[in-house]
Amino acid sequence: MFLLKDRLRQVIAKKHLTKNMTGVIAVNAVRDHFGFTKNSLLLDGSLRFDILFIKTTQQHIKIKIFQEKQDLLAKVNASLQSVGYDKTIKDIRTK
Repeated sequence: MFLLKDRLRQVIAKKHLTKNMTGVIAVNAVRDHFGFTKNSLLLDGSLRFDILFIKTTQQHIKIKIFQEKQDLLAKVNASLQSVGYDKTIKDIRTK
């Protein structure tokens, strides 16, 4: 049995808002991986053409993203699929 929250996420995922929400969900998954809060200014990002661009000024975060790229890709894609998106992220790049 689906929870109401999960069902609402799936309905929203099928609507026209999917292009706007996938980037937010992907960046939040990366923030959760590193333990940042949702409104943290240390990490921001965007999604274009199945590539997640992460913006940060901290060099050690860029290094960790590069080292843990495969784990991050798996977590980001799992978080997108848990909401109901069919889209998969193929690469993570830092700016």
